[in-house]
Amino acid sequence: MTTKLIGPSGLAYLPYQADGIRFAMGRDDSLIADDMGLGKTVQAIGVCNQSPTANSILIICPKSLKANWVNEWNKWDVKGLDVSYNTNAKKLPDTQVVVLNYDVVKKFRKDIDARHWDVLIVDECHYIKSQKSTRTKALLGHGKDPGVEADRRIFLSGTPIMNRPEELWTLCRALDRDGLGRNWRRFHEDYCNAYQDRWGWNTKGASNLEELSERLRSSFMVRRLKKDVLMDLPSKTRQIIALPPNGNGKLVDAEWIAYRNQEEVKAELSQAVRRAGTDESYQSRVDELKMAFRIAFTETAKARKAVALAKVPHVIEHVRNALDQGSVVLFAHHLEVIDNFRNAFDDVPHGVITGDVSTNLRQEIVEEFQAGNLKLIIAGLRAASEGITLTKSSHVIFAELDWTPAKMTQAEDRVHRIGQVNPVLVQHLVMDASLDANIADKLIEKQIIADRALNVAEAA
Repeated sequence: MTTKLIGPSGLAYLPYQADGIRFAMGRDDSLIADDMGLGKTVQAIGVCNQSPTANSILIICPKSLKANWVNEWNKWDVKGLDVSYNTNAKKLPDTQVVVLNYDVVKKFRKDIDARHWDVLIVDECHYIKSQKSTRTKALLGHGKDPGVEADRRIFLSGTPIMNRPEELWTLCRALDRDGLGRNWRRFHEDYCNAYQDRWGWNTKGASNLEELSERLRSSFMVRRLKKDVLMDLPSKTRQIIALPPNGNGKLVDAEWIAYRNQEEVKAELSQAVRRAGTDESYQSRVDELKMAFRIAFTETAKARKAVALAKVPHVIEHVRNALDQGSVVLFAHHLEVIDNFRNAFDDVPHGVITGDVSTNLRQEIVEEFQAGNLKLIIAGLRAASEGITLTKSSHVIFAELDWTPAKMTQAEDRVHRIGQVNPVLVQHLVMDASLDANIADKLIEKQIIADRALNVAEAA
């Protein structure tokens, strides 16, 4: 009989996630290499939940994922461990769970080494694929430096190989030192078709891939694709990805000030309208408040746009990671935000759909995407929320949100519709503590209620 796993009240690990947790619990070092959207973060936290002694935990991740790790930890942790990510450039957070971005590991190595870590979690570990990079040396060590030490190490990546098998060497060396990572030359000759030419060793090739896959899975790697776990997955999964403010806290504060002012004017306007129904003397006050509300709404819109523009670099990083695993449909609202994405992805075959795009051109873009000739669609929330089919992708990313749940669902359903053969992953990228972060929770809750009312099987 399989032992029941410890998890938070009201939440449950999916069957394959439970298998991943048990796999990682059976070894000191492991790589969870599931497809994006299958819950690698949940599995890593789940491993920590099962161990009573795992109370000092270091998480290394890209800068854009720090806030999201804190949120997910607070959601799935069963021990009540305190968690924070680095905001002070000079001091390591003094919490039981510490979240750091790759770029500061070298700076904090002295402080990191001064603590005993029960678990080290390395997210998006393909960031350390290069043996020579500063971030790889800072984390995994170099020469006599053994790297960051921990009793258990859990590495996470949906794309452990970006281009060729040689990129696995640093992971094998870190996680399987007495096996695949024991001998550099043998690994590269066996699996990279390595040979010496006039410039030295050429390790750009690939060989014996089935054997490599078997050895990875039998030693330290668990990997499931979406197609492998279709029976466990809901037809649509919605996720909120919190992005760290990173110096944009004043923009977030200004957004909330504008929004609260708007809501105060709105409440006063509603009260004045009710009174005006019985007392015509209130009508002039109603007119004044209508004008005040229009001004307040405009100020909120400006503040939201400023936050959206500040998110752009993080969204770009997230989308590039997603594109490594398949095609993506990216929704935004403001034309300036869309133009930023258009320019950022000029190296990726993509199409842009906004209100300025003619019907004929829009259809051409859709057909090219459905044929697999385009990898990315950048679309306006209003312009592309109806009347088009984008089922070539099963991954929707919202860089901005609409206030109306039905409008968001319509946009999702460009991908989640007849012809879609894969579970759809919907991700809302919001700046931590921003207005959108608050709206996203309520939007998803309303969408789930609407879906259930229409007998549509969904999951948040």
